[in-house]
Amino acid sequence: MGDNMWDFIRQEARRLRDEEKGVVLIIFVLVLVPLLLVVAVGIDFSQTLVVKRQLANGVDAAALAIGTQRDLTEQADMDAEAERYIRSHYNEVIGNLSTFAVTRTSSDPRVSEVHVTATAEIATNFMSFGGVDSLTVSVESTVVRQDTELEVVMVLDNSGSMGSGSKMASMQAAANTLVDSLFGDETESDNIRIGLVPFTGAVNVGVPASTPWLDQGNPASINGQYLDLPASITLPEVGQVDIDSAFDVLDLVMSGDISSNWGGCVRSRFRFDAGVDDLDIVDTPPTAADPETLFSAYFDPFNGRDILSYLLVSSNLQNSDCPDAPIQTLTNNKETIQNAISAMTASGATNIPEALSWGWRTVSPGEPFTEGQAYSDDGVIKAIILLTDGENAINSSETAFSSYGRRDNPQLQGNPNGTLNTKTAQICENIKADQNSDAADRDILLYTIIFNVSSTTITNLMQNCATEPTLNEFFFNSPTANDIESVFQTIAASLNQLRITQ
Repeated sequence: MGDNMWDFIRQEARRLRDEEKGVVLIIFVLVLVPLLLVVAVGIDFSQTLVVKRQLANGVDAAALAIGTQRDLTEQADMDAEAERYIRSHYNEVIGNLSTFAVTRTSSDPRVSEVHVTATAEIATNFMSFGGVDSLTVSVESTVVRQDTELEVVMVLDNSGSMGSGSKMASMQAAANTLVDSLFGDETESDNIRIGLVPFTGAVNVGVPASTPWLDQGNPASINGQYLDLPASITLPEVGQVDIDSAFDVLDLVMSGDISSNWGGCVRSRFRFDAGVDDLDIVDTPPTAADPETLFSAYFDPFNGRDILSYLLVSSNLQNSDCPDAPIQTLTNNKETIQNAISAMTASGATNIPEALSWGWRTVSPGEPFTEGQAYSDDGVIKAIILLTDGENAINSSETAFSSYGRRDNPQLQGNPNGTLNTKTAQICENIKADQNSDAADRDILLYTIIFNVSSTTITNLMQNCATEPTLNEFFFNSPTANDIESVFQTIAASLNQLRITQ
């Protein structure tokens, strides 16, 4: 009986094993069908993702291309441009491009928004068995363009030391490199304006003598100070003439009219009655209601003993040490600024604070020059680029602070060059300060460049003067003529990047 029992057990085990195989097979079939459906649906959806990626790339490219073309405003032209870019990125073998649309809106003259949408239909391979014959893919892209403007003033050293070697030529070539980089192929730009302030011991303001913000007929007190002018003078066939200002001398003592006798340089402003020298390091607008804010003619020597030697004589001696190249106010004309750069020559002293003050006046929105946009205009980036090849030095030249760095001039406090260093630091801080009661932005960017300089004093002064003292960001040390062009290229690239990304 024992053997029969074991035979029975073995037969039952074989039977159960065969039945288990059948159950597993059934379960496998039941699971396999959904898995195949999932794989099939996945294949259809993977094609959809490919289409969506290609379509998104095309729509992004179309929006960017149209957004950067400010003059592309006709709907038919925008549609054609959009279709061209979309089809160049999109493979219609997978799905058909069914619709696309382009819209351009603008809430501000300098801001425009381009919106591009596109839709494609993709035929399904497997989902159609379930009644889904196609899938729809839609993408969109928006590009906002802000036409940020640049106002850049180059304040460039024209002192005598710039005439050594090829320094002046190298600086001119570098300045033209910046102009080329900013203007590109444009001869006139809607978004770029560049000015130039050549400086020595003074700055040639380049305006007619009849300009209202000069003190002709309304003399500032500085006119009669430290120039040894007589109260009056007796002229042949004219008699006694009162002398109130430098313009009186130029107009009456010399032959010809004022414009032919005055070289264009002005004195540094100073408010004597206040006891503080604020006007030479601030951008207070000149106004006839306050004569101290007006600008007085620069001339040399015209002290009492020398005036008679100029009687009825046409001469240019009175403009000694006044730079020939005048200020070029902000211009959007490439050739105009290039011509101004070419007109620079090297001669005279170095007066950095006076140069910076006129750079500030050139880029600011108020008088004496009014080409600059308002500080509150978020669509404008203002920048001053200062280059010098040496320290402040006015002891041996006629300058905006009067003859030969006169130590009795209260502006110079008995130490002409040292005082100018102090003034340089002060005006740099004033330029970098908030100009419109909005501390969230930088109203004026200040780039400083020292060119072939070994002095620690001027190096530290210029580094601290810059918007940020970090080397090669806003402060640049260019040891040789070969390096100066790359410095200007770096600054141009920085300004262009700011204009695009702001």
